Amino acid sequence: MARVYLEPSALALAGVSDVPVGIVDGHDALEVIAPGALEGVAHLREAGHEAIILAEATGSGQTFEAFVSPPVSVETRLPDSPPPGTWLVTGDPQRCAHRPAGVRTILVGPRRPPTHRPTARCDLEARDLTAAVLQILADEAM
Repeated sequence: MARVYLEPSALALAGVSDVPVGIVDGHDALEVIAPGALEGVAHLREAGHEAIILAEATGSGQTFEAFVSPPVSVETRLPDSPPPGTWLVTGDPQRCAHRPAGVRTILVGPRRPPTHRPTARCDLEARDLTAAVLQILADEAM
């Protein structure tokens, strides 16, 4: 069983986070949830993996927690010594550089344009959360 930390940036549509969109399914939606994101979290949990949303103290992850049934855990940061088999799924490439040792990372979002400047290296890249979940499930099955 893997522990998978999900940042809201990986669950939200790129470029529209922090945009109030009104009420979605009876809840205030602070971010627009990407199509398939909630199903991806459900697939992780059905496979026996632990899904944890990383949210700042402001509660940005609470939006997503309300949509997942049964509710997922919400934590404010990665542990200093995560257990083996821990994943971080993020939409922010800088988070890959600032992770505890042993955490495997997946960057979710469109491919970054090539540049001559050094960039943070994530272990894997996926076009969306569904592709990231499939990668985690495949790696964990091996």
